Amino acid sequence: MTEQGARPLAVLRALIDAIDRDILQLLSRRMALVAELAENTRTHGRRIRDFAREREILDDRTKRAERLGLSPGVVESIWRMVLWASRDR
Repeated sequence: MTEQGARPLAVLRALIDAIDRDILQLLSRRMALVAELAENTRTHGRRIRDFAREREILDDRTKRAERLGLSPGVVESIWRMVLWASRDR
């Protein structure tokens, strides 16, 4: 039974699926930019991994997560995976 005005389960799932597809599209775009950045970095003889930049990214994303009411720890874990995937393409 649903509350008056509550959206049906199928609608909620469809909305979540649409957001997940958007997230995947954004990850794909991010990975394409990472590939371009890696090529630029190699061309200019710089190190691929930048620990200071990784820390900057993690700090920023966890602060943004907190402002959005998300768990900073969970978001940091997710972003560590994104960074790992970016390095190990």
